[in-house]
Amino acid sequence: MKHAERFAIPLAAVMSLACLGINAAPKPSDLSLVAQVAHLPPDFKDQFFGLPRAMRIEIDGVFLSDAMGVLTRDGEVQLIEWMEQGSAVSGGELARWLQALSRTRPLGPCALECDGVVALHYDLQTSTLLIATSAAEHRTSPARHYRLPERGGAGLIVHNALNIAGGSDTKLAARYTVDLIGSVGQWTAVGTLLGAQSVDESRRERHLVPRLYAQRETAGRFLRVGGFTPDAPGRVRMPRLSGGLSDTIMGVMAGSSDALRVGGSTPSMVPLHITPTRPGVVEVFRDGVLLYAQSVDVGLQTINTRNLPSGIYEVEVRLVEDGQLVSARNELVYKPSEWGDIEQRWRYAVYAGQQRSLFGSDSRATGDLATGMLLNYLAHPRLIVGTALQQVGSRRSLGASLDWSASEVSKIYLGASHGTRVGLGFDAQVLLFYREGTVSVGFGADGRSRVATSPGSHQRQRNGTITWAHRWDARTYLSAHAVHNEGGGVRAGTGIDLSLTHQRKLFGNDASVGFAVFDRPAGLSAVRRDRGVNLSLSLALGGGVRGYGFSAGMRSAQTGERDRYAAFSARQQLNHSLLNQVGGGVTMDRHGIGLNGIAQMQHERFAGDAFMQRSSLNGGWTGGANLYSAMALGGGGLAMSGQPLTGTAEAGVIVDVNTDLPGAEIRAHDIHGGSVVLRPGRNFVPVTAYREGKLQFDFDATAAPSAVVQPSVVSYHLNKGGVDHQVIRVMKTVTVIGRLLDDDGEPLSGGRVVNHAGHAVTEADGLFALEVSEHHPQIKVRHAELGECDITLDPGVGHREGDVLMLGDLSCPADRPDHPSPRVAALPAEGSSR
Repeated sequence: MKHAERFAIPLAAVMSLACLGINAAPKPSDLSLVAQVAHLPPDFKDQFFGLPRAMRIEIDGVFLSDAMGVLTRDGEVQLIEWMEQGSAVSGGELARWLQALSRTRPLGPCALECDGVVALHYDLQTSTLLIATSAAEHRTSPARHYRLPERGGAGLIVHNALNIAGGSDTKLAARYTVDLIGSVGQWTAVGTLLGAQSVDESRRERHLVPRLYAQRETAGRFLRVGGFTPDAPGRVRMPRLSGGLSDTIMGVMAGSSDALRVGGSTPSMVPLHITPTRPGVVEVFRDGVLLYAQSVDVGLQTINTRNLPSGIYEVEVRLVEDGQLVSARNELVYKPSEWGDIEQRWRYAVYAGQQRSLFGSDSRATGDLATGMLLNYLAHPRLIVGTALQQVGSRRSLGASLDWSASEVSKIYLGASHGTRVGLGFDAQVLLFYREGTVSVGFGADGRSRVATSPGSHQRQRNGTITWAHRWDARTYLSAHAVHNEGGGVRAGTGIDLSLTHQRKLFGNDASVGFAVFDRPAGLSAVRRDRGVNLSLSLALGGGVRGYGFSAGMRSAQTGERDRYAAFSARQQLNHSLLNQVGGGVTMDRHGIGLNGIAQMQHERFAGDAFMQRSSLNGGWTGGANLYSAMALGGGGLAMSGQPLTGTAEAGVIVDVNTDLPGAEIRAHDIHGGSVVLRPGRNFVPVTAYREGKLQFDFDATAAPSAVVQPSVVSYHLNKGGVDHQVIRVMKTVTVIGRLLDDDGEPLSGGRVVNHAGHAVTEADGLFALEVSEHHPQIKVRHAELGECDITLDPGVGHREGDVLMLGDLSCPADRPDHPSPRVAALPAEGSSR
């Protein structure tokens, strides 16, 4: 069909241009198709009917898609296929309209077998087929919410994650979670199994099921039943509560939801920074449970927060160097969702139930009655105020918040809370944006917070931060970070970090030069300071496949003396079935030699990373790992995957690839975003829940083989947790070029030539070009005069050059028992030519 399009599109363009030059022609909307064609130049009239044309399809004034179609002299139209150039309409609706218009239909008002069509009109000047339907009155305003899938796509998605960090001189922190998302009808079932070992003084192990519930989404509302941890779904912005929300409760929760709302969410707005003095490990905790761990180098750097959940909440960031906990501070994660619809000013969530443990060893479950309410009001499109109330037994917590987008370049968040046992808390966040950078200012005060270094002790903590990021030009960046802590903690006092980075070409390769200075508290005392400078150079070779780094500087040793150091690191990307990148480094200082290494893994079944470090101070080893895998069950199939996109998958399609070309790289593209490489066999492709969409399959554009994918597009519409199953076939093809003749040897135009791999329509001179499967070398010819017949491409006839077979002239009578299928051409063995 690619060759058919090549012939048809230029013809359509030429004829359209010819039409535009006819100023005297009446408006096409006042004319029938025959009357419009009557105004064409005589040379074009005979070329207009019965030939494939590129058409723009509009339904009730809304663009549907571009398509290939045929017009007849009797004023009829027939669509052949969509041209797959993207459409805002779902794949299911496209397939329905293609089926409805795949048989010839008369232009004008519809009288019989209309399938919802009121009238069809073809505009010659714009090459547009206009479809008027009985649903036109319902298309006057866009939908505010996505339509729920009719069947939902029953299925189950299982996310497995393992996070572990520890060492010879540190306590082991670990977490293993199994998150289940299933779909039954239009209900979504959610469950989590958690096993964790904490790092506090008890080193207790926790095995529990923190949530196991069913949830039903409707337009703007949700209902949840079962065991759950109260949260703020959708665009409800939860004010912080002193002591946090209740643990797992058995009960009911209901409220506002934008899961079906047309729109999207925003990414994290405030990054988390860490400033290690020595190579170490940063750990992110929430409610005493490890969420993420990563290795860090010396200097100011950003913590990876992409996998942290959305919302506005507090986490504890711990820095471990040489096996010792040297920093532990609370940070605010700020990942809200946009909300500015003044027609829907209220957002709420209410819940009630009994605080209890579903299964496992959660000693915090008291059995008390737990009730709560979260309420937001959109006072202005830029101002959201909120309040929260929670009662668990005799403990009560209150919270209030203000979220103000003061202008396009500034945002302010204020929050206050009070708890029966923890007192008054306050936090504030100010974000300023300008053309060359951003400024973030934060302040927080917590009532009677636990001190990390003094088990069992509590006192009030205050902290403030200022972060500035500035871009001087396209290659030079400046960043500064200042923090002040008081009231206990590992690093009380004031710290400042300043870094300057310049990127440029060095010896023809990308290079980055950095300079940093720092002055911050060292250890438990604010009196002893850690001051120093750092100079670094990193070089990327081979287009980023290999990289080297060097840094040197001076810092304060643990004894208070000056400590000079130097470090060298290297990394290498790999094309391996398990490892895709490895790296290592060595550090030399007055204490000795330190080592570190990291490996990033990407397998068909799982993905993750692992790191290991050796301290130059005491020779102790520290390491950790983050591993992930997903399993999907549904549509009669079972698949496992370690693809990066599966980490957040809430729905998906299992795709079985049957291929004649095992080495060809095939990609599945979701029209809502995202792309996954498919391998022969079984694959899992994450898709967007609730929204109708399409998966498009194609080859790597830089090395596309002579082959086709059937089907090239599949549609989906799944509930959250839904899983569909599709099978695609990759067929090696040869391009057949021939000419269709009638019984008298005259060329026939408008004939349909069909094969497993594609189809074509003959031109005015009877010529056609068609991709034919090498393993199924058979074509079917359909024509109003010839009727229908099958043709098998036999060895010994035709001329082949590479992937092109010159078939020559062919003809066949109507398909009757006394006229067997002709055998007229050749398909030599793969790789040969004739």
